[in-house]
Amino acid sequence: MRISFLGKGGSGKTTTTAAFVKHLAKKYSHVLAIDADLNVHLQKALQIEGEPKKLGGLFGEVTSYLKGGRKLDTKFIGTTPPSTGSKFIYPKNTDPFIQKYSLNHDRISLLTVGSYEHTDLGGTCYHGKLMTLESIFHHLLDKKEDWVIADTTAGVDNLGTSLFFAYDLNIFVVEPTIKSIQVFKDFLKISDMHGLKTMCIINKYEDEDEEFVQKNLDSSLILGKLPKSANIKKFEQGDEDAFEKYILECEKAFENIEKEAGKINRDWDIYLKNVLDMHKKSRESWYNDYYSSDLSSQIDLDFKYSNFCD
Repeated sequence: MRISFLGKGGSGKTTTTAAFVKHLAKKYSHVLAIDADLNVHLQKALQIEGEPKKLGGLFGEVTSYLKGGRKLDTKFIGTTPPSTGSKFIYPKNTDPFIQKYSLNHDRISLLTVGSYEHTDLGGTCYHGKLMTLESIFHHLLDKKEDWVIADTTAGVDNLGTSLFFAYDLNIFVVEPTIKSIQVFKDFLKISDMHGLKTMCIINKYEDEDEEFVQKNLDSSLILGKLPKSANIKKFEQGDEDAFEKYILECEKAFENIEKEAGKINRDWDIYLKNVLDMHKKSRESWYNDYYSSDLSSQIDLDFKYSNFCD
């Protein structure tokens, strides 16, 4: 089950993601967490030590791994579909890719896309970094019982890549403000247009916000309300135990997320169709001309995800 947390800057998206990941890690044998945000704060929120491998700068290395034994005479791009000869990733701490590229602690494996480097300034955008994550998701064979949780870019940036359909459930972290709710509604329009599952969590909630929330949001879209908690300030001041107390405060909302996720069954054939459609759009709008080659040759007509999923 793939879940993305989104929200405008300052909404508490990373804190919410980390709290939910830790909530899951108390109940399940393994959680794959992904920091796909430009600001790269998930590792600190999860209290995981170590130097992360910044996957956004390792596109060639990662795609060489994923290419496996397939023969490919054109350039691998973020939307390059898998083939029967590809190598795949399983969201387990025993998977070779997870072992090599993640930091691991307390049932949690953390993959990090990374932020801008000095050499990127003025020459690239964050979408280029996300190409590595696109390739990872399209070669990820997760089952319903697996948990893959991503802290994504702020706002609606996911819509600029094939990651917009990569998740089974999108959760917007919404503050009880007009601006934050509007960012959610903007994403929701496009989500509905493409048949995506998108809901929200109200963060920094106080009882006095109830009337405002009821007036401005459809209650059927709300999975829960997270309190404006003194424990977050204590945690950010260095009290690590306060974060565990905050997770308990969020327990009911997090259980609602689990229940909602349990209702979802991914259709791998639709997922593959989306990958192929995005690959067609990418190659025809830019990559064919850029590389002076037809990247439609990357499509393996014999490939089906269902042949690789138990």
